[in-house]
Amino acid sequence: MRHEWEMTFLDDPRQALAAIVQNDALSESLAAPRELGVTLAIDDFGTGYANLGNLTRFAFKKLKIDRSLLPQSHDERSRKLFANVVAMARELGFTVIAEGVETPNELASVAEARCAVVQGYFYSPPVSPERLYALLTARFAERERQ
Repeated sequence: MRHEWEMTFLDDPRQALAAIVQNDALSESLAAPRELGVTLAIDDFGTGYANLGNLTRFAFKKLKIDRSLLPQSHDERSRKLFANVVAMARELGFTVIAEGVETPNELASVAEARCAVVQGYFYSPPVSPERLYALLTARFAERERQ
């Protein structure tokens, strides 16, 4: 069973979460990585199996809010929804991450909701591990010169 779960997880994380939701033994196995210092995140929150019920059922520490829930500057309801999701997640002890931030307006709206961690093209497109290492090395070298 463990091998089958690992393969499902590697092939499609959404299938893995579906399997975990339907199998309490698998959900209990998520505690083991936490004991090793690994933190778990709910990705794409607001879509598919990333739903409200899973916020307290599993040992997740980070909540990555899907781009589809980002506040729209012209839509007060979407701004309120995003702000309330952020507030709820913070109240439950999650580190909240807004996914898919691409524009200054989106960044401002996310900041207004007190979500301080963002991911998206506003800062950088996805990069390879080698490129990330080069970027971080250059950044640390620059800080040491200051």
